[in-house]
Amino acid sequence: MTCAKTLTQRFGTCNPTWRPNEKSLSHMRLSHVRIRNTEAGAAAAVPGKVWVVPGLEGSEEVRGGHRGHVGVRCMSLDSSSSKMAASELGLTPVLDLKLVLVLVLVLVLVLVWTLDLVSPGSVPLIFSPDSELNQFLLRCCPLLSEPYVPPLWGRSGHVQTWLYALIGRFGAPRPKGEELQIKLSDGSTATFRLFEPSAACRTGADLTVALCPGFCNHSDHRYVRTFVHEALGRGLRCAVLNLLGAPPSVPLTAKRVFSYGFTQDFGAMVQTLKVRFPLTHLVLVGFSLGGNIVCKYLGENRTNQDRVLCGLSVCQGYSAARSQEVLLSWSQGRRLYNFLLTWKFRKLLLRHRKTLFSPDQDLRPLYRATDLRLLDLHYIRRFQSYNSLQDYYETESCEHYLHNISVPLLLVNSADDPLVPEQLLNVPKNLAGSRPSVTFLLSSRGGHLGFFEGRVLPKPGSWIDKVLLQYIHAIYRRSLRGHSEVTQRSLRGHTEVM
Repeated sequence: MTCAKTLTQRFGTCNPTWRPNEKSLSHMRLSHVRIRNTEAGAAAAVPGKVWVVPGLEGSEEVRGGHRGHVGVRCMSLDSSSSKMAASELGLTPVLDLKLVLVLVLVLVLVLVWTLDLVSPGSVPLIFSPDSELNQFLLRCCPLLSEPYVPPLWGRSGHVQTWLYALIGRFGAPRPKGEELQIKLSDGSTATFRLFEPSAACRTGADLTVALCPGFCNHSDHRYVRTFVHEALGRGLRCAVLNLLGAPPSVPLTAKRVFSYGFTQDFGAMVQTLKVRFPLTHLVLVGFSLGGNIVCKYLGENRTNQDRVLCGLSVCQGYSAARSQEVLLSWSQGRRLYNFLLTWKFRKLLLRHRKTLFSPDQDLRPLYRATDLRLLDLHYIRRFQSYNSLQDYYETESCEHYLHNISVPLLLVNSADDPLVPEQLLNVPKNLAGSRPSVTFLLSSRGGHLGFFEGRVLPKPGSWIDKVLLQYIHAIYRRSLRGHSEVTQRSLRGHTEVM
């Protein structure tokens, strides 16, 4: 029995505007039929239901009075009759309109909760704010007293972290610098890029920023270029270390790549800067893994702090062993981040495999690795002759050297950083509480090295770049004040003797 006959027998033919037959139905492409109750003037059968004819494709809807559509005028039907008619026609319900609205509402609520869209910006938290140094910083650094308000989409640490990883910074400039090389005692070649300031420093200071970038990064990464551009515009000279093995165009000259806390490459760059610019004061800045290297370098030997104005670290984890344990957890998707970091590091190692590995060396652990610890266990620790993975992590972590740092030190982390969660932040909290020269700044937003600014479209710079530069200039002003006080005391003592 055809669809048309069934409709006629079931509902009658009360003045049909157009009645299909077998020939017309064979040419029509029906995907769904909406049955109407003409007495009520609203959708009859089962209200709100959409019915589909199985086996027929297309998008023609059956409505009365329109060309190419099936018009049906019928008597009022109750729910049971309409369901029976639908079953006889072979019609099946697709979606309930109310169900669709509920699903959309649930999706919106999930997005609002995931992206944390309703939380306002907040002032960054400074630990031990009553110390003399922190009180001075609060007066001289306006951003420390103002809320950091990320873009609407940037109130989730995951979004900021992914955007940083995929893009870095929007509209990142490309400052021009000089590429320099240093031959090290183990045969490796450290490289860094030197940038001269584009404007005179407003304080008249001769300051040089020695920057160590993050995991697998070098001087050409967007967030590095953006910070360098901002620093050059404020009269600061910049030198950026290329992590060993990170630049694709720079070959390795020894059987070694960068590691979690190996400081020889960074130290060689710092010593070169001291020789080349004998009157400059150095500012040591590290991002993520680079923050661990900077802090470890400062604390390894007190002579490393000579002519260093201050140190700054952003988004590091302080302990290699505990950081690796955290990355094994599925909480906040950290296991996925671990896999992506492992893939990135494996790609770097394979790019230099002719230098790093002998022809008969077993590389199966390298190809199969889904966890950074496996790469450290089988390869990285052996490049530096560590007996065990535990020895490697303990020796390379800056947490054992932080108490030796006497110059002003700024440690910055984000509370929504998916890679460095709160359980890793006890080290900077305790350090800031026990050492007056240490400032620990905790932002509620920012992700891992994100800290984007703007309303909807992100701005070219970032909040963290401005904070670091304000801190550097404040510490320099404080050093001038301290030098002036020392000079005045010396002059008073000399006058009394006379």
